[in-house]
Amino acid sequence: MQKIILIILFIINSQLSKSQNIEEYYKSINQAELAIVDSNYLQAVIDYELAFKYNQQPLGKDIYNFAICNLFESNFEKSIVLFQQLVDLEYNIANFSELKKSELGKILPLDFFRKIENLKPTGRIKLNYSLRDSLKQIWERDQHFRKIEDGYKIHADTIKKIDIENDSLLKNIIKLHGYPNEYLIGVNQNLYPSLSFDIAIWRQTPHNQISRWVDVLKEAIWEGNIEPHIGVGLIQNHVGGDSYNVWPIKEILCKNCTVDIQKKIDGKVFYFQNTAKKEKTDEFREGVYLEKIDDFVIKYTYDVKKNKYFKFFCTFTGLGNYQFEKEEDVLAILKDLSVLD
Repeated sequence: MQKIILIILFIINSQLSKSQNIEEYYKSINQAELAIVDSNYLQAVIDYELAFKYNQQPLGKDIYNFAICNLFESNFEKSIVLFQQLVDLEYNIANFSELKKSELGKILPLDFFRKIENLKPTGRIKLNYSLRDSLKQIWERDQHFRKIEDGYKIHADTIKKIDIENDSLLKNIIKLHGYPNEYLIGVNQNLYPSLSFDIAIWRQTPHNQISRWVDVLKEAIWEGNIEPHIGVGLIQNHVGGDSYNVWPIKEILCKNCTVDIQKKIDGKVFYFQNTAKKEKTDEFREGVYLEKIDDFVIKYTYDVKKNKYFKFFCTFTGLGNYQFEKEEDVLAILKDLSVLD
């Protein structure tokens, strides 16, 4: 009996230790990205080194950004090692052509891209191709009738049936393999950390829930199997509300508003400046390994205006919207917001 208790305690401690390491990984990644914003690539290299010690399966986008920082610091061999890791995750060599054509690419050593173009998968990362095929079918089934003109009207019952089947299939896969990550099925070619099978979860809103996904998604975040912005975005879409403010940069939409109000909101994006609300939201965000809103705003601004080389994806994961019917609601929310220049 005592032996069983010790085994249970060991498992619990191991899980807690992994979760704490993943939390530290994302903290270090945030610091690295903030260093990139400041063009302090040496500090970013230091932060990425620390992050990768906490997590033996770093995201593809982070591997790529770490490699680019090393290029800026003339650590060419380290960059090649990192690009090899991406190739092992089935990142296509052809994707490096964009880098080759860039201003940075033109000043790199002549033999650098020759080495890059000769990279081949080493087999050190064992991808599960059968699992990847099964997950690909989730996306294909989801899209099949939806792509047809008036598909929702004509095939509504069939689409609902497919959604239920996809939900069940994904739940069973997760029971067998855990939440699938890039080290099971490979990376997207643009390195965006959302994998297509999560459409089965995205379809399920507060008014259209087949089963509950919140606990599964939180566990996947804490174990490092899903990028926090992606995971929390799925949670918020699933249950409604805005506790985490996972999309902290907002557009304001009000089709019934007067011209004067439209001038205040059209073509602009906003973020929270109400300190009390922001602090409360940051507490929620910390629990799911998201950076503070102010840090996200800094990175979002850089991603939109200055980013040439790095995979931040802030414009993918950060832009939400408020939709209002009444002008007084628009005016009320504007008190808590500032325009992002």
